Amino acid sequence: MHVRHGAPGSDTTKSATARRESIAPSDDHVIVVFGATGDLSRRKLLPGLFHLARAGLLPARYRIIGSARSALTDDEFRRRAKDAVTEFGRAKPTGEAWRAFANSLFFAAAEPTQPQPLLDAVAAAEKAIGGHPRRLFHLAVPPAGFGPTVGMLGGTDLARNANVIIEKPFGTDLASARALNETIHATFDESQVFRIDHFLGRESVDNILALRFANGLFEPIWNREHVSHVQIDVPETIGIEGRAGFFEATGTFRDMIVTHPRRGGPVSWPSRCGSVTVCGCMTPRKRCRCWSARSGGPAAGMRSWSSWTSRTAAPPRTSSS
Repeated sequence: MHVRHGAPGSDTTKSATARRESIAPSDDHVIVVFGATGDLSRRKLLPGLFHLARAGLLPARYRIIGSARSALTDDEFRRRAKDAVTEFGRAKPTGEAWRAFANSLFFAAAEPTQPQPLLDAVAAAEKAIGGHPRRLFHLAVPPAGFGPTVGMLGGTDLARNANVIIEKPFGTDLASARALNETIHATFDESQVFRIDHFLGRESVDNILALRFANGLFEPIWNREHVSHVQIDVPETIGIEGRAGFFEATGTFRDMIVTHPRRGGPVSWPSRCGSVTVCGCMTPRKRCRCWSARSGGPAAGMRSWSSWTSRTAAPPRTSSS
């Protein structure tokens, strides 16, 4: 297969530019990332935002405000972002694309009880953009921080003209998920809320869906009548990366098994259909049939890391752990 790339100014290049412009949001935005100094922001969000900016898929006028409990200057946050993009980004942070992106980055430390630095930063960003930009809040924080952060957004009127993105896991059980929904809906209408699992849009997952549902050879036979079992391996090449508190409170099972591997069916399915179907097909296991282990070192071919109990950030284990 031969692919012809259009020269600058050609019809091919113009059509590609037009497609990008049609996809990019038309509203100017102030984007606030809570948990901006955390592992998720470093590995996914900051490199992803730069990728969108470089591809012309961010609004024409935007500002990105990182927020966390620790205080950073704007320049310190920009250096962190550059390091993150260098390590995990698709493109290197160089040239005019990076300079324009870096100039859009700002930082404001904030806690639910001390929101003023964030209020000032959002007001300054909106003044710099001009007009009436929308606000987008991405909650890349531990689940315990969802409710207080949403409450702060509502109490300070930052939720006005805004949307909110909430990372998984959404609650620890049905009761806590319902309680969290009530907290969110006290501030945001459901149309303003986007619950996300940052792995569900990955190309490999989309490819599996296409292979399963759009392939006339596999679709009729890829079911329980012809498949004996499914084995899902989730090998990790990293340790807990300073997230001991998160894993102690949430647990790896909730963080991984009930979200990442359980991608549902096509968009035409009811949103809960895939996960509900998987749960209904699972055979309950007695505790004696399950195994657990504590990491004391890496598997073959993986880099070395220390054991869980040697992590200084790990809180004491409880009797239910």
